[in-house]
Amino acid sequence: MQSVSMSTVLVTVGTTSFDDLIGAVCSRPFLVEWARSAGGDDGAGLRLTLQFGNGAHPLSLLPADVLPAGEASSGAYPDDGSATAELPADDRGLRREVRISWCRFDPALPDEMARSDAVLCHAGAGTLLEAADASDGRLRDGRGPIRTAAFVNTALMDNHQSELADELGRRGHVIVSRGCAGDLATVGGAARFW
Repeated sequence: MQSVSMSTVLVTVGTTSFDDLIGAVCSRPFLVEWARSAGGDDGAGLRLTLQFGNGAHPLSLLPADVLPAGEASSGAYPDDGSATAELPADDRGLRREVRISWCRFDPALPDEMARSDAVLCHAGAGTLLEAADASDGRLRDGRGPIRTAAFVNTALMDNHQSELADELGRRGHVIVSRGCAGDLATVGGAARFW
């Protein structure tokens, strides 16, 4: 279990579609494991922000029992919004609320990164550099680094995201993963991540 709170998570895929990553984060195993390892059993709220680019809407990927109250599974979701959902109970019976916000694109993404405890992102150059800058800013302010995990979207042309992600991974700035965002949707994969 983390000794640092991970109660605020940002997932960003840039302008492309990366439904594997958004879907993995919206999966029951990932959400339950995150809630358990986020710290504090006091029912403190969790915050999940999903920037989903041109991909499938995140609410269409959430399990039916996690959909925020009032959000029908009709598929007619607004591009930007937020709602509160109750996560399924973990193995201790603990249920946590999560405030889920979503948007296709967010010009204030660097500010959102700076407010997040963890950033899960595609391995695009702009996103990785923004995450590194936000983490450096938090360190300068004495708030601790942002845990950043970069997922190489192998479906993109020439797998061009690998080179920069690998270098930042070698330098210890990010955790790099190739083609295994889906592993987050398994109980074991989610537990290893958190």
